[in-house]
Amino acid sequence: MKTPHPSFPERLAQLQRRLRWVHCGIATCWALFAITAIVVVLAAVDFAWELPRQTRVVLLAIGVGAMLCWCLLQFMRIFRRWGTLATTAEVEAKFPELGQRIRTAAQYEAGQSSSAGSAPALVQALVEETRKQAEPLDFNQVVPYRPLWTSFAVLSLTLLAVLCSSAANWEWGTALSRTLGARNEYSALVVKPGNADVDQGRSLPIEFQIQGRPRKSLQLSWRLASSEDNAWTTDVIDDQSGEHPAPREWSYQYQLQQVREPVEYRITAGPEISPIYRVGVRYPLKIKQVKTSLQSPAYTGGAEHQVADGNVSGLAGSAATFVIELDREPVSADVQLSRVGDLEPDEERTRMAPVEIQGNVLTWKLPLQQDLTWMLAARSAEGMSLPEKRFRVRIRTDRAPEVSFQDPQADAEVHTLAEVLLRMRASDDFGLTKSGIVFQINNLEEHTLLEEDFAAAAAAAAELENGKRLAPQTRAQLERILPLEYFGLTQKDAVTYYAFAEDNFPNGPHRTQTDLRFIDIRPFRIEYLDRTGQAPGGGNGGAGGRGPTALDELIRRERYILNRTMKLGVRNSSWGESEYNTVDELVKEQAQLAALTRELADFTLQFATVEEVDTLYLAETSMLAAIDSLSVGNLESATIQEKDAQQYLVEGRNQLRSLLQRNRTVRRSFASFSSQMLARMFRNQQNDEFAQSLVSRLRGLAREEASLSQLARSMSDAIGDAGGQPAPTEAQQKSIVELENRQYEATSTAQEILKRLEQIDDLTELVKARMREATERADSASAALGSSEFKTASAEALAASNRFDELARHVAALVGEEFSQRIASTGLLVSDLAQSERELLQRLRKNPSESSPQGEQPADLSMQVQRLQAQAETVSDLVKDLTNLKDPNAGDGPDQVAELAEQQKIPETLRRIREASEKLGEGLPNVNSEMISELEDTRERNELTAVALDQLYRRLVMPRLTLLRELETRASEVQRRMERLEDAADIGEWTRDLAQLIQQLSAEQAAGTAREELTQLIEQDQMPAESEWAAAASGGFVTAPPVLSEKVRRVTNEVRRQILELILADFHQSHDEPVPAEYAQMVNTYFQVLATDQ
Repeated sequence: MKTPHPSFPERLAQLQRRLRWVHCGIATCWALFAITAIVVVLAAVDFAWELPRQTRVVLLAIGVGAMLCWCLLQFMRIFRRWGTLATTAEVEAKFPELGQRIRTAAQYEAGQSSSAGSAPALVQALVEETRKQAEPLDFNQVVPYRPLWTSFAVLSLTLLAVLCSSAANWEWGTALSRTLGARNEYSALVVKPGNADVDQGRSLPIEFQIQGRPRKSLQLSWRLASSEDNAWTTDVIDDQSGEHPAPREWSYQYQLQQVREPVEYRITAGPEISPIYRVGVRYPLKIKQVKTSLQSPAYTGGAEHQVADGNVSGLAGSAATFVIELDREPVSADVQLSRVGDLEPDEERTRMAPVEIQGNVLTWKLPLQQDLTWMLAARSAEGMSLPEKRFRVRIRTDRAPEVSFQDPQADAEVHTLAEVLLRMRASDDFGLTKSGIVFQINNLEEHTLLEEDFAAAAAAAAELENGKRLAPQTRAQLERILPLEYFGLTQKDAVTYYAFAEDNFPNGPHRTQTDLRFIDIRPFRIEYLDRTGQAPGGGNGGAGGRGPTALDELIRRERYILNRTMKLGVRNSSWGESEYNTVDELVKEQAQLAALTRELADFTLQFATVEEVDTLYLAETSMLAAIDSLSVGNLESATIQEKDAQQYLVEGRNQLRSLLQRNRTVRRSFASFSSQMLARMFRNQQNDEFAQSLVSRLRGLAREEASLSQLARSMSDAIGDAGGQPAPTEAQQKSIVELENRQYEATSTAQEILKRLEQIDDLTELVKARMREATERADSASAALGSSEFKTASAEALAASNRFDELARHVAALVGEEFSQRIASTGLLVSDLAQSERELLQRLRKNPSESSPQGEQPADLSMQVQRLQAQAETVSDLVKDLTNLKDPNAGDGPDQVAELAEQQKIPETLRRIREASEKLGEGLPNVNSEMISELEDTRERNELTAVALDQLYRRLVMPRLTLLRELETRASEVQRRMERLEDAADIGEWTRDLAQLIQQLSAEQAAGTAREELTQLIEQDQMPAESEWAAAASGGFVTAPPVLSEKVRRVTNEVRRQILELILADFHQSHDEPVPAEYAQMVNTYFQVLATDQ
C-alpha cells in the first residue's frame, strides 16, 4: 500500500522543527566545547598550583553554569526565531521559483484567509498549487547540517585530545579528574608505623612514603600529648635524603629521638598532611628509694643504723638488709652480685641472690665479706625491665690499733743512772684489750715494763653493773719510768724498747707494735771540741761532738732495716708481691751497709789496733748473715742478726770516739773520709728509682683525674645524676662503665704509690698526708661514679687532680739531686705563689658575687683560694726541709737558707697567707679591703723572697759550676788521649790518669752512674789488658776496647749533662729569663754534643 504524502503544512511543520533542533544542536556543541575549554584551563591552573577542592568546584560550577545559561538563552532565541514565517522565508530563499506562495499558503492555512478578504476557493486553489509545486522539492536542503557536523567534529576532536593527553600524563589526568570534582590527589602519603608505643628513652624510627608527585617541602611536626598550648615543633626533612625504590615512589626515614613522654606527630609533604598519630610510652620500672640497714658485729657494740642509699660501706662481718621500693609491683626480681678486683682462678666473679617481693617493696640480705657491686634485675607485668644501675658495697676491715710514743720523741742517748720516762698512746677503732711497753737489754730476754689489760677491766666493770655490757675502751695513754740504774749498765750495753697494743677482734686480736726504739749509753763526761778539723756540713768527725758522722748514719740505717724486717715478720703469713719486693730491697740495702761498714773498718784499721775495730768487722759479719737469712725468708734469724749488727755498730762508735779524741791528725783524716762516705750514702739514697719516677707518675695521675672530671661533668650534663633522669642509652652506659674502670685504675695507682711513699723516710709527712688525702678524693670519685652521682664525681676527681698536681710540684722540689737545685725549685715555687696571689687579687678587686664575662662563679674563686693555701703549705714545708737538711754536700747551704728565711720573714709570710686564705674561704663572696691589703703585702714579700732565693742559688752554684767545668776539661782530655795512644807505656800512663780523674769525680760526686761503673772496673782490677787494645790499621795508634771507650765517653757526657742542668736550672727558674750571653754558646755546644752522642 502506497504511503500517502504528507500535506504541505505538515512538511512545513517538520522543517520548522528540524531547523530548531539543528540550531540547538550547534549551540549545544559550542557550549560543550566552551565547557571543555573551561575544564582544561582549570585543570592547567590546578596542575600548576594545586587548588583546593572547594575552589576547583566553585570555579567549575561558575564556568559550567555560565555555559548552561548561555545555551538556554540560545535555545530560547532559536525557538523564537524559527517560527512559520521564518521557516517559509528560509524556504523561499532556498527555492526562489516558488515565490511568495509558500508564505501566502502558510498564512491562509493557518487561518488568516478570512482576514485577508480573499475567497476561500482561491486560497484553496493556491494552497493546492503550492503543494504540487513544492512536492518534488527537498526541504532538507534548507536545514544547516554542515555547521552542525562541523561543531560536532570540533567538539569531538577537542575531547579526544583531552582524553589522549590525560592518558599520556598521569598528573594531567589527575588534574582533569580533580577539576571535574574527583577527590584525587597528586601524591599519596603513607606513614609507618603510625600509632605506636615505645620504651621510655628509646627512639622511634618513622618511615613515610610519597607515591605520585615528588615533594620539595617535607616536614615532621610533633608535640607532647599533654601539651596545653598545642604548639607544634617542626623539623625540616631534606628532600634529597630519601630513596627512590620505584617509579612515582619516594621513601624517607626519620627518628623521634629518646621519647620520654607521649607525643603526637604528623607528616607534611607539600599540601598533603598526614593524620595525627600518637606515640605512647612504656615506662620502665623505677627505683623510688633504697634503704639499707647495717648491723655491725656484736664485738663492736654498735647499734643497727640506717643508710638511705644502696652504696654502703660497712665493717667486715656486718649484716646488711636492703629494702628497695619500686614505682609498681614487679612479677620477678633478683640481684646480681659482682666481685671487685683480682680473683683467684677458681673463684666466680658473678652470682645471683634471691629477693623477697612484697608488692612494690623488695627485700634482700647480704653478709658483708668482700667488696662487690650489686644490681637489681626486675620485670613488670607488661614486660618492662628495671634499667641497669649498679651500687657499690665497700668492705671496711677492722684496722689494727694505732700506737705511738709521746716521750721520748726520738732515740735517746743517756748515762747509766738516768731515769727515762716512756709515755705511749694507743687507740683502736672498736676497742682495746691490751697495751703495754716492752724493753730489752743487749738482745737478751724481753721484759714487760708496763701492761694494761682493758678486757679484764671491762669484765670487772660489767659485774659491777649487773652484767650490763659496757662500751669498749678505744683510747688510752700510759706511762712508766724506766730506771736504768737498776740494771747496772755500762757504756757497752744497749737498751731497746717498743710499745704494743691489741684490739678486740674476735678471730684473733690485731697486734700493733711501734718501731724498735733505742737508748744508747754514753759516758758521764763528754769533751766537746772546737770546729777545727770538722768535715764540711758541720760534723766533727765523731771526736766527741754531736755532729753526724758516717758511722752515725750507718747506725740509723741499720736500725731502719731492722724495723722493716720486724714489720715483715709480723705479717709473714700473708705475703704478696709487695712484701717479696720489700725483702729484695732489704737485701740490697743490707749489702750496701755491709760494704760501707767494711770500708769504714778498713780505713779505721790504718790508725787503730785490730781490737779497736773488731766490733765493726763483727757488725759486717752479722749484716752478711742477715742477708743470707733474708734471702731464704728466715726473718726471725735476720732480726736477731740485725740487732747484733746495730749493737756492734754502737760499740764501734764508742771505741771510735775514744780513738779520735786521742789524735788530732787521725781526727782530721777521719773527718774527710766520713764526709765522702756520707756524700755517697746520701747520693745513693736520693737516686732511688722510685723517687725519680714519682713526679711523672703524680703528674700523670693529675692529668688523668682532670680528664675524668671533665668526662663526669659531660655525663652529668647529658643524663643528669641518679634518680633525676630515665635510664641512659646503651652507648651512654658503655661510656659510664669505661669511666668507672678508668677511675678505679687511677685510684688503684694512687693507693700503690701511697703504699710505697709510707716506706720512704726522706719525704716529709706533709707529702704523705697529701697523698693520703688525694687518694681518698680519688676513691670518693670512684664511689660517686658507682652510684651515678656524676656531679659529685666530677668535683671529687677535680679536687684529686689539684692535689696530685700540687703534690708533684712538692715532690719534684724534694728529690732534686743537688742542694742548689732544691733551692732553685723552692724559689720557683715562691715565685709561682706570688703570681697566684697576683691573679687572686685581680679577681678579688672585682665583685666576686657576680659572674665574670667568662662565666666564673664564686665556687671557682673558692678553689683558687684553696690552691693558694696549698702552695703556701708546700713552700713552708720545703723551706723547713732545706734548713734541717743534713746532707754533707750541702755545706753551709742550710744555714744560709735559715738566715735568709729569718731575714725575709718567710715563716711569718707563709703563716699570714694561710690565715688569709682561711678567712677568704670563710668570707666569700664578701671580701673586705683588709683581706686584699693582707694579700698584697704578702705578695710583695714573696716576690722579694723569690729574688733572694735566686741570688742564693747563684752564689751556691757558681763554685760548683766552675769545678764541674774543670772536671769536664780533664775528662775531655782523657777521652782525647785515649784515641792517640801508641804503645803499652802510653796505655799505663793513661790508665793512671784515668784513675786520678775517677778519684776526683768521686770526691765531688760527679758523673753519677757512669763514674761508678768505671770505679768498679778499677777497684776490682777488671781494666782491659794490653792485649785487648788493638792496633789501628794506620796512624800507629792503638784502639781502646769498645766497652772501655763507651764508659769513658759516658763519663764525659754525664759531667756535661750536670753542667747543662746547673746552667739551665739557674737561668730558667724565672719563667721567661733567657740564658745570658756568656753562657749561650756553652749551652748550645753541650746540646749539640749530647744530641750527637745519643
